[in-house]
Amino acid sequence: MTRATIRLAYFLVGWACVALGVIGAVLPIMPTVPFLLVALWCFSKSSERFHNWLYHHRVYGPMLREWDQYRVIPLWGKVWACAAMAGSLAIMVFFLKVHP
Repeated sequence: MTRATIRLAYFLVGWACVALGVIGAVLPIMPTVPFLLVALWCFSKSSERFHNWLYHHRVYGPMLREWDQYRVIPLWGKVWACAAMAGSLAIMVFFLKVHP
């Protein structure tokens, strides 16, 4: 494969991961940060412009920079994830009927 083809593949995978990350920001069952980290890596291999865009994004940039600098997910992200999982569990317990 040519270098241009490989860069295009990285670019497309990067945008697919951005899309999955944005969906994950809305749905409690999907993660956000791992997809955005993969997207950031793919953009670093394919497009400096989109790498900088994602790295300095108003919403997603701070958590990506914290991961890049300190290898941590921010406390608010952990709290939000735990709350979303607890909310999902509560919905299942109260609304699903299990017949033995």
